[in-house]
Amino acid sequence: MEQQPILKGSIYITSDIDVVYNYPIGDQNKVITLDEEDLLQQDDRNIIGGSCLLPPMLAKVAESDGDEYSYEMYYKDHLLDSYQQGFIGALLAALYKGKNLLLFLPEIGYTFTRDKLCQYMFQLYGVNIGIMEFDKPTNSVIIKIPNWYDISAAPIWLNLIYEARVIGPYEYLIMYPEDADIKTNMKIMNILISDLHPYAETLNDKFDIIVKLHKRLHKNPNVRLPIHTLI
Repeated sequence: MEQQPILKGSIYITSDIDVVYNYPIGDQNKVITLDEEDLLQQDDRNIIGGSCLLPPMLAKVAESDGDEYSYEMYYKDHLLDSYQQGFIGALLAALYKGKNLLLFLPEIGYTFTRDKLCQYMFQLYGVNIGIMEFDKPTNSVIIKIPNWYDISAAPIWLNLIYEARVIGPYEYLIMYPEDADIKTNMKIMNILISDLHPYAETLNDKFDIIVKLHKRLHKNPNVRLPIHTLI
């Protein structure tokens, strides 16, 4: 069965307000502002606050001290925290639905936040955020670095999107890579059991049913569990 792209939208970042002014915001195109100075008004439903993606105070202190090791440790831990994971899951869900996202991060105070955010988003989530700039000679927006996705991170994307309840259990299992171990995330396995109600006496037997269903769905996406528990 041919695998369709999971993340169909695009995600870029810019530090240039002119890029934002020329970005066609609307239902398909959203701006995520990482600006702490309120340069953009968030009364537009297509402009969404995303300052939770900025480095925490401990990371900022480490940056000012020139301690890159501590900066990296604090910032990565921050991006793996449950709240930030939930927000990133929402971004992934939007990309899954084909939305185009532009992160706005003005260069105020902490000079390498943009590059580090891009680096860690790729390392932790397999998302290579593209970079947009405004070219004054041509008076147009240009793509300096293209956006792309590392498909090996598909299990991470699908876990976050499914946990956010954007997709159902069968859609999740169909898209989850056939050669990936679906039992690595017990939280997701428990959600699958709650959603699918596989009929079995033990928890391990229910896990086995989910694993077998995952394999069968990759051969026939119309397969459904024949028997379900009532509760």
